[in-house]
Amino acid sequence: MERCDAIVTNKNKRFTLRASDELATKLEKKAQRLGVSKNALILFTLEKELNNEQKKK
Repeated sequence: MERCDAIVTNKNKRFTLRASDELATKLEKKAQRLGVSKNALILFTLEKELNNEQKKK
């Protein structure tokens, strides 16, 4: 399985995310469908997951 690196920058902080090509393609298609950048979609998804984890505690 091939790997794809995505570099996400938010408020002068850089993150490198590793995902399979399949997941990267799905993210790209969903971002295009929603009319947002792939980085924005990744950041939104991460924020949502972190909020969900915090609510569980």
